[in-house]
Amino acid sequence: MLRGALAPAVLLLLLADTACRRAESQRIDLVAVERCESGVIKAVEAPTRSEGSRIYHESCKDIYAEKACRDAFAAAATADPDQAVLMTTDACRKAYCPILSNSAEFEACRPTFQLSLESAMKSWPPLHHAIITHDAKGLSPRVLAALFRFYARGTKPWPRK
Repeated sequence: MLRGALAPAVLLLLLADTACRRAESQRIDLVAVERCESGVIKAVEAPTRSEGSRIYHESCKDIYAEKACRDAFAAAATADPDQAVLMTTDACRKAYCPILSNSAEFEACRPTFQLSLESAMKSWPPLHHAIITHDAKGLSPRVLAALFRFYARGTKPWPRK
């Protein structure tokens, strides 16, 4: 008789544990990923670097679970593209370096890191990859593919405005 009463309780505990694990792993949602993907398509077609940067930062801000990073992406949408790189690198490194288990691997997470446009351009890609993997989990291949498309566009001549 005790066995029969214990089974529903165990089942409830297992379901609660699974729900908690699922909630932990989902730091961003599919809607944010899809918004970023469609925004990147528009950003790479933008006539200027400034417009592409604005569209990218506005469209992709919600793929970051940490508020300080997300807010920096929102603010970067109205900034000069070079300033946007500095803003997002600085805010996101401060938000994510303390919570990433492998943060010691990233130059931007070292105590000696000095923020400059050159250091941001060099240190952001590996940290950004880790952030996306951390937040997007199973959706990270989609997010990384979209971001790669945007960054690849930046390797071609683009008017500086």
